[in-house]
Amino acid sequence: MMKVFVINLDRDTSKLAFMDTQFKRLRIPYVRISGILGAGLSSVEYRASYSSFRWWCAIGRPVVPAEVGCALSHYGIYRRMMPGEVVCVLEDDVILESEFLIRLKEVETFVDAQKPQVILLSGHERARSGYGIVRSSTGMCTDGYVITQLAAQALLNANMPMQVPCDHWERWVKKGLIELYHALPTVVRQNQKRFGSSTQNSMVRVKDCSYPVKIIHKFKRSFGKALDWVLP
Repeated sequence: MMKVFVINLDRDTSKLAFMDTQFKRLRIPYVRISGILGAGLSSVEYRASYSSFRWWCAIGRPVVPAEVGCALSHYGIYRRMMPGEVVCVLEDDVILESEFLIRLKEVETFVDAQKPQVILLSGHERARSGYGIVRSSTGMCTDGYVITQLAAQALLNANMPMQVPCDHWERWVKKGLIELYHALPTVVRQNQKRFGSSTQNSMVRVKDCSYPVKIIHKFKRSFGKALDWVLP
């Protein structure tokens, strides 16, 4: 079976215990990867991890430390992958459905290590129904997925320093860098009720701003997006 990585911050012992219980129930071996805390990076490390200009063009808001830590944690796994390797990556705040192992074996049979493929295992608004491994052009979240070394290397080359959060799969599909798939029904879902989301909680939401600020933001977004797709 392919190697399964779990990203876990050293301080989050309760999350690791939660994941360990699930893996023991499913009888799946895993490798723990020490996650990177974005807020704990030095100012030099933090600034070097993303391009503020490209981020502004693509996203239109300041980067959140949790996004930096998340990306560096995932990309740390990518860097250690060997040529031809295929791995499963999970975050430590997810619920694994009872069919997780079945779906993972189906993905293992399907995936082609000679192609830059990403197969999402987690739930998505646009891909919740159906059965099988379905080609897709859109997707978000890094809760759980399978990735080939070729896809991992393509993402490292394209998004370090970061231009967008590491879960913007649609961007890399449009640029022709990866093949994206959904494994359905999904078997990984974030346990927000128990653990919440540090990334979402730390963002400033435009909908909560005044009307003039919303207008200015809309103009900046149009200009920024135009620049983003013109730049290499």
